[in-house]
Amino acid sequence: MTEINVEVKIPASKPPIGKDPNPSKLTDGETKTIGKYKYKVIRASDQTLAVIGGTNKKDKSVKIEDKVTFNNMVCTVVEIDKKAFKGYTSLTSVTIGANVKKIGKDAFSGCKKLKKVTLKGKALKTIGKGAFKKTAQKMTVTAKKLTKKQKTALLKKMKKSGMSKKAKIK
Repeated sequence: MTEINVEVKIPASKPPIGKDPNPSKLTDGETKTIGKYKYKVIRASDQTLAVIGGTNKKDKSVKIEDKVTFNNMVCTVVEIDKKAFKGYTSLTSVTIGANVKKIGKDAFSGCKKLKKVTLKGKALKTIGKGAFKKTAQKMTVTAKKLTKKQKTALLKKMKKSGMSKKAKIK
């Protein structure tokens, strides 16, 4: 009887083209479009994200969520990046998630029709220069979770960042 040795090579499995081999991994600075918005990883170790823009400059409303799923990981949205929605001339309302701590420079600059901003939480601490420059004259800011003193301080910050002097807070 003759013995035959056959060597079979099985190729190592490769992830499908366009698929991340480590779908549950975050990298600082990594960007991704999820739904209507573009996000950037601020700090992978903390699973924090910034909204860096939208996918449609003609959107009439923007809703920044508290958390989003990025690479199969639930991440907290803590920032609206500089110039994120600059020049969205059809934008009329913005809802800012409870975890957003910072609105970057010129984030909503030039959104001429923006007249309603709703804050869902108390986390907002920093508003960049010109963030609300050239927005609607009669802006209304709703911040139900803030005390009267906090609302007054917030309105002052928003006006300093370019919001109309006629703006009101509820």
